[in-house]
Amino acid sequence: MKRTLLLIAFLCATIAASAQSPASGYRSYVDLGYTFAAGAQSPEGHLDLATSHGYIHNGWLYAGGGVGLSWFVPHEVAMPIFGEVRGFIPNKRGSVKPYFGLRAGVSCGISEIFSENWGGEYQGSGAYMVSTFGVEDRRFDYSISYVWQRNYGYNVGNGIMLRIGYRFGK
Repeated sequence: MKRTLLLIAFLCATIAASAQSPASGYRSYVDLGYTFAAGAQSPEGHLDLATSHGYIHNGWLYAGGGVGLSWFVPHEVAMPIFGEVRGFIPNKRGSVKPYFGLRAGVSCGISEIFSENWGGEYQGSGAYMVSTFGVEDRRFDYSISYVWQRNYGYNVGNGIMLRIGYRFGK
């Protein structure tokens, strides 16, 4: 199971495609965010670091996959593995491009404490979904998101995330 998850994470992180038009081609993002907890079962909040790699088509549709780390207070760690789609709203004036995005996948507990609390070694896994509204300004990305992480029937990472990122590629 662990090898399969690592293989999936590696494959998601190395997706690349060739350009078909000047506005199409390989693109990747690295972002850092903080999720403010929402709900009675959510911890106090958590720090998120993620990378996503994929393809931008005609400058308005991005699709890719990624992997991240979520650090929960005090020392629990989860690793989300996800697919991502972003739809950019055309903006002919200036460099600011608003977008809507969705990440969906699984979140795997990878620390001992997380695993013990949620069902044993590497069994602290569950659904992961993030809906986002953000803006890209040149190569920087600023967004606000709703994060939903559910492990074994418990909401472990729900909340509002503020995120800043950097774009590589087209």
